[in-house]
Amino acid sequence: MQTKDAVRSTDEVIIIRGYLLRQIEWRRSAKTNRSDNITYQGIYNELEISKIIYADTAYKNKTRTIRSHIKAILDEWKEQGYIIDYAEWKDGNKITGVKIML
Repeated sequence: MQTKDAVRSTDEVIIIRGYLLRQIEWRRSAKTNRSDNITYQGIYNELEISKIIYADTAYKNKTRTIRSHIKAILDEWKEQGYIIDYAEWKDGNKITGVKIML
């Protein structure tokens, strides 16, 4: 799935795109009972982003950028017809991930 029109393919974006593709394809499998939700924390872990490594402000900026990339990728895939839609989901007041509609 191409996303070059949505976001530049940096190493980080390639990892995010791969992670999202794996999660979506596992969901498409008839043999899975995976959740519709993809957690941001799962993507941060894949990218080895943690509060231990980054200062508070740097961590917030980094995670904001990652979430922006995720939304740009999903918007592009929605436009291409790969997914129907997506929406952010919350755990209490905290936005914790995206729900993918296939």
